[in-house]
Amino acid sequence: MKSTLFASVIALATSAASVPAGESNSLNSNTGNLLGTTFPKYFQPASTVEEVVPLLEKRDGLAKTLEENQQLALDHVSQLTGTPKSEIVLTSSVESSGGFTTFHFGRILEEKLVDNVAANVNVDSLGNIVSVGQSWTTNKETVKNETKITANDAVKAVTSALGLPFDENAVVENKVDGAQFFSGFDEKIVGDVKVSEKYYRTSNTLEKCYNVVLKLKDNHYTVFVGQESGKILGANNWVTSDSFINQNAKQKRSTLTKRADYKYNAVVFPQADLSEGRSITTNPADKTASRLGWHNTGAGDVGTTVGNNVQAQEFQDQNNPRRATKADFNFDYPIDEKKEAKTYWEAGLVNTFYVTNAIHDISYHYGFDEKSGNFQKDNFQNGGKGEDEIIANAQSSVLVNGQNTNNANFGTPPDGEHGEMNMYLFDVTTPGRDGDLDNNVIAHEIFHGVSNRLTGGPANVDCLSTTEAGGMGEGWSDVNAFFLTTKTSHTRNTDRSTGSYIINNAAGIRSKIYSTDMKKNSYTLEDVKKNFEVHDIGEIWATMLFEVMWNMIDKNGFTENLISDAKSGKGNTDFYQILLNGLKLQPCSPTFLTARDSIILADKNLGSKYSCEIWAAFAKRGLGFGATKDYKNNFDVPPSCTGKAPTSTPTEAVTPTLAATTTTEAILTTPPASKTAVTTTVAKTTTTLSKATTQKPQPTTSTCVHDKCLTGGFLQASCDSCVAKICAKDPYCCTTGWNKRCKRAVQTVCNQKC
Repeated sequence: MKSTLFASVIALATSAASVPAGESNSLNSNTGNLLGTTFPKYFQPASTVEEVVPLLEKRDGLAKTLEENQQLALDHVSQLTGTPKSEIVLTSSVESSGGFTTFHFGRILEEKLVDNVAANVNVDSLGNIVSVGQSWTTNKETVKNETKITANDAVKAVTSALGLPFDENAVVENKVDGAQFFSGFDEKIVGDVKVSEKYYRTSNTLEKCYNVVLKLKDNHYTVFVGQESGKILGANNWVTSDSFINQNAKQKRSTLTKRADYKYNAVVFPQADLSEGRSITTNPADKTASRLGWHNTGAGDVGTTVGNNVQAQEFQDQNNPRRATKADFNFDYPIDEKKEAKTYWEAGLVNTFYVTNAIHDISYHYGFDEKSGNFQKDNFQNGGKGEDEIIANAQSSVLVNGQNTNNANFGTPPDGEHGEMNMYLFDVTTPGRDGDLDNNVIAHEIFHGVSNRLTGGPANVDCLSTTEAGGMGEGWSDVNAFFLTTKTSHTRNTDRSTGSYIINNAAGIRSKIYSTDMKKNSYTLEDVKKNFEVHDIGEIWATMLFEVMWNMIDKNGFTENLISDAKSGKGNTDFYQILLNGLKLQPCSPTFLTARDSIILADKNLGSKYSCEIWAAFAKRGLGFGATKDYKNNFDVPPSCTGKAPTSTPTEAVTPTLAATTTTEAILTTPPASKTAVTTTVAKTTTTLSKATTQKPQPTTSTCVHDKCLTGGFLQASCDSCVAKICAKDPYCCTTGWNKRCKRAVQTVCNQKC
C-alpha cells in the first residue's frame, strides 16, 4: 500500500467503548475509492520462497565482489524460473548490515519490463545464496502482444474513467528517453501524464500494455491499459498530492559560514505527543545522516522549514502555503491549547519538520540510506536517486475521499520521486487538535515510505499491494512509532496505543490496546482469517512484532540513544536493525510466514542472537514453528529452543490413499521447505488390519546420515565427520532444525542420497 489514512473519527466519540464489534478506530490504508470500481485493482502474483543451501565444498572463505554475487544471483533466478538471462534485468540491489546483499530482478519480454513480476535473491558476503523469493509463474502464460491502440488512446481511456476532459486541441505529446509525456490537461491533473510500454501479468496472461502514470491533487495513479483490448487491466494508487511552493515564502540565503545553534521547540523523541510536553532541542541533526544539516539544500542554510530531507509547509490554503521562518534558527513558537489548532500552525509545522528529519537520521543508521531508497534531495553520490526529499504538508486541506480533516497519509512513488505526507487537523475534541503534534501519527506515516521502498527494492513500490501485505504495512508503521517513543521507564507490561492524543483517549484508535497481556490483547494468527481486512491485519502483525521487541529488550536491555547506540547490541536497537533488514530480505507480496522467516534470517545475520526469543514471540501469537499458510494457530518453537520435537502437529500432512481397512498407520508430515522443521510422526487409527492391495509400495529405508545423526531435531556434529564439516561451515542445520535445506547439504557434502 502506498498510503495510510486515518478513518474519520468524528462519529466515534472519544471512548473505545463506542467502537462496534468487528470495526476499528484505525489508520485506514487508502487505495483510492476508484480501485476495484472505476479501476480494477493491481494484480500482484503471490511469491514463492526457497531457502537455498550453498555448495559448501566450493567456499573459499573469501568475500565475493558485488559483481560476482550479482552474477550468482542472476544465474540462480534463470535456473529456478527457466527464464533466459537475456529476459532478466536487475532493478536494484541493497545491502543489509552483516554482509547480506539483496538483488532485485524484473522480467523482460520483447525488451519491455513485466511490471508486476519480481524476484529477490539474498546473498551473503561469501557468495552463498541463502534465500530466493519470486513471483514468476510456473505455467506457460498466453502472451497478448498485438498493438491496436495508441498511447494517446490509453490516456483518453484513463481520463475518461476518471471523468476528466481530454481536449485533442490542447493536449501536447512529447517523447523523452523512450517514454511519452502528455500535457495541457484540466487543472485537476498535476504536471505531465507519463506513458511507457510494458507487459502486465494477469492470472493467466501476459499482455502488452501502456503504463499511464497520472497525478491528481489527492491521488497518484499508475494504470495499465491493454494495447490489444484497450481495456484497463489494473491500477495502483500511490496517493500523493502536489507541493505548491510559495515563492514569497522563500528566505534569502544566509551569508554566515558558521552558526552557533539550531533550536526547535518540539515534541522531542522519545515523547509521543503534545500531552507529554514539548522541549527545546538544540542541534539535533546528525552529521553522518544529514551532512548538510537540516536547512541546507546545497547552497547554504535557509532560515525556514526546508532542507535536504524535507520541505515542510502549512497547507490550509493550497494556493498560498506558508512556512515557519526564523532568521536566527530558533524555531520556538507558542501553543495555546484553549484555541483552535490552526491558530498555532507554526508550532505544529516545526514539530513535523523536526520529526521527519529525526526519523530520517535515525533510520539512516539502521540501513535506510541513499542506496536503499531513502528520501533526500542530494544523495552525495552514495547511490540511489536523489531529488526526492519528503514534501510534508502540515494542517493540509487536500481532499482525500472527500475528507480533509481527521486524516493523515503518505504517498510513496519509486526512488527519485518525492514522498509526500499530508497531516491534518482533527475536530473530534473541542477545541480541535493538530495531527502534526502527535509523533506516533507522523512516525506511522513516514514508515510507509520506508516499508514500500525496502520491500521489493526502491524501484518497485507495488510490493505491498495485496491485502495481507498491505495490512502488514500498517503493522510495521505502528511498531515503528513504538520503537521511537519507548522510554527507559517502560517495561513489557506498559501498554501502548496509536493516536491517543488526537482523539483525547488513552485507548487510541485501534480495536485493541497493544499489550503483551493476552487478556488485554488476545490476537493470534487465526484472527487474520476472521477479518481479512488491512486494518485488522495490521493490528495482528503489530501485536506480534510488539512481542518480539519486548523479548529482545528483556534479553539485552534498552537505550534511548537511538543513533549513538545503534550498534550497541541493546535489545531495542537490535530489534530495529532486524526489522529493517527483514524488510530488505523479504519477497515481493510478503505474507505472515515469509515476513517472519525474513526476520529470523535477519537475526541469523547478527549471529542468531535472538533466535529463540523471536520464535517464542511469534509462537505465543500462533505464528509458531509449524504454522502454515491456512492461518491456523501453531504455538511451537523449533526443537533448538526446546531440546525436543514440536508439541503441535504441522497442518500440511501427506495422507496416503486407504481402502476400507483397519490398521494403525504412520503418516510422515513435513512442513514446507521455507520453514525449518523436523519430520514428525502422527498416529492414525482405522478399524481393519490391512491396506488395500493397490496401495503404493513403501519407500526404501533411507541411509542418509541424518538417520543416525539427527538428535533433538537437528544434526549433531560429533556423530559423523561429514556432519562435522557441515556444522563447521554452515551451523544452520546443527542449531536450528532439519528440513530440505539440510537434506541438500547432506547430499552435496556427504554424497548421500536422502
